[in-house]
Amino acid sequence: MLIGPPGAGKGTQAEFLSKRLGIPRISGGDLIREAVAAGGEATCEIGEILQAGGIIEGPFATNLIMRRLQQTDCRNGAILEGCVRTLDQAIALDQETWHAQQTIKPVILLEVADDVAARRLESRWTSRSSGAPVDAQLAKPPEVSTAEPLTDDLYRREDDIPHVIRKRQHLYRTTTPLAVEYYRERKLLIEIDGEQNSMRVLDDILRALQI
Repeated sequence: MLIGPPGAGKGTQAEFLSKRLGIPRISGGDLIREAVAAGGEATCEIGEILQAGGIIEGPFATNLIMRRLQQTDCRNGAILEGCVRTLDQAIALDQETWHAQQTIKPVILLEVADDVAARRLESRWTSRSSGAPVDAQLAKPPEVSTAEPLTDDLYRREDDIPHVIRKRQHLYRTTTPLAVEYYRERKLLIEIDGEQNSMRVLDDILRALQI
């Protein structure tokens, strides 16, 4: 599992590790966004909370993760990214994976200062065609404060505009440290400096994993 503040590079490192280890990346945020887009049990209220940078509480997110983990491509493991934001979520996911005879280990904490993370997020765009983040900083200055599309393919996620970023950071600093301590107490936590360039971060992770 990868855990850390918004803009820590969890998605980037999850993609690297997925390719290196040959196991799928599972993004909690992506699962929720896909469920909201598909409708059904996902409500408009959940979509609004997500767009505002809030945290989806309760069994909804945990159930999505567990259903994804039961798919055949996860039989050799998976990279969980952004799947735990609170202590309650950490405990619930531990309980569900235990019942499913699965184990979450290790938990990699990518630590990045808020100002560094904010600069990253404000310059991040997403490709509609690939779903991947794109650094479009050269194409448009990072002080742009709306979700207006950059091109037909590139758009800014609603939760990557400045005022939402600040809210997401505040929520992380006030809710996630308890989850971090939960994993630290269980000797599952590996702490990595996420402010380095992405390849140095990957090297540190692989070294810690002894890969």
